[in-house]
Amino acid sequence: MVPERGVILAAGRGTRLGSLTATTPKPLLDVGGEPLIDHIVAGIAGAGIRSIVVVTGYLAAAVEQHLAATSPLPVVFVRQDEQDGTAGALRRAHDAVGHEPFLLSWGDIATDSRHFREVVGAWRPELAAAIGVNPSDDIARGAAVVFGPDRRITSIVEKPFGEPPSVWNNSGVMVLGPRLWGHLEDVGFSGRGELELPDAINQMIAEGHHLEAVPLTGSWFDIGTASSLEAAREAFE
Repeated sequence: MVPERGVILAAGRGTRLGSLTATTPKPLLDVGGEPLIDHIVAGIAGAGIRSIVVVTGYLAAAVEQHLAATSPLPVVFVRQDEQDGTAGALRRAHDAVGHEPFLLSWGDIATDSRHFREVVGAWRPELAAAIGVNPSDDIARGAAVVFGPDRRITSIVEKPFGEPPSVWNNSGVMVLGPRLWGHLEDVGFSGRGELELPDAINQMIAEGHHLEAVPLTGSWFDIGTASSLEAAREAFE
């Protein structure tokens, strides 16, 4: 069963990108001749999703005007005026998404379009989540996803210190089921001062829900720095 809706979290400031995002929101930075978010929307549409909800924040009007004019899918916008984390962003999207499974994507990743299809293809109604994971040699900048040979996820560690518990990173492409919403409401602020989606995911794991990792190979870039942006541009030329 393919989820009907997709959600893109596109509210962040992108402070590590410095002047590159002074007047241009990160989702509209050029990658391969078109805005980053256009690649994401195309991947979501190619996975069979029929509509999208986009959470905007920093320079929200620019992102909203662009997608209103270009999106091949019907789009609804919700605002995250206070940058309080990924769980906070999703809380704001709840009413627009409803209680059905949905495909979630970070709004600042450049990734092979097939990754969206692979994650959607791995979704099954008995799962609480199907989470795309990619190998990373810099897992401290992301979230380490720990899972066994059966791909059942046992924990997610956001920005791990020291020896990472896994080389597999949360890719930011996942299908989440409706069990998530109650756990999102229980999430408190982390040590980083944010409401973080991995905390809700770990709550679901602790309750015995089945979350499955979907290993992804090929191009994947977190557009968080000027160097990662340049690497993505070279890969997507």
